[in-house]
Amino acid sequence: MDGAIEAYRAAIEADPGHANAHFNLGNLLKNERQDVDGAEKAYGAAIKVDPRHAEAHHNLGRLLENERKDVDGAEKAYRAAIEADPGHAWAHNNLGTLLEERGQFGAAEKCYRRAIQANPEIADYHWNLGDLLENKKKDLEGAEMAYSSAAALNPEDPEARNAASRVQAALAARSSGG
Repeated sequence: MDGAIEAYRAAIEADPGHANAHFNLGNLLKNERQDVDGAEKAYGAAIKVDPRHAEAHHNLGRLLENERKDVDGAEKAYRAAIEADPGHAWAHNNLGTLLEERGQFGAAEKCYRRAIQANPEIADYHWNLGDLLENKKKDLEGAEMAYSSAAALNPEDPEARNAASRVQAALAARSSGG
């Protein structure tokens, strides 16, 4: 990976306005070297060159949330990613989890639903929605639908199947008066 890192650095030296070179360098520094400072700087450089680089905003948000524990910065970065690309499903999903952790359940639900709308084939988005609806909003019908979708998308995941069954049983018990 050192060769790839050096190649991106050379590309940036030759063309400092190459946003993707900065972005890819950030990914390599973060994922291969665990160089959080370098990755943050590279993502920032990509954003400076191209303020509409949704992936750079998103990855910066993940770095800020997970490595820096800077949830305010992460929220700002996720929102910038969504502004740059309203169909950026992972940014919607990650913003949803952040808002859910802050107790903003209605806003989190909207984010999960937007993630699903942008890419309905990702089981995690359905799982996150189901978990929120079941445990925070007490919407068992909605949770059952979301968990069932997650299970259908990822049949190898017993957790999603078990969650759907658990909620179905609770709905049956509720409808029978138990």
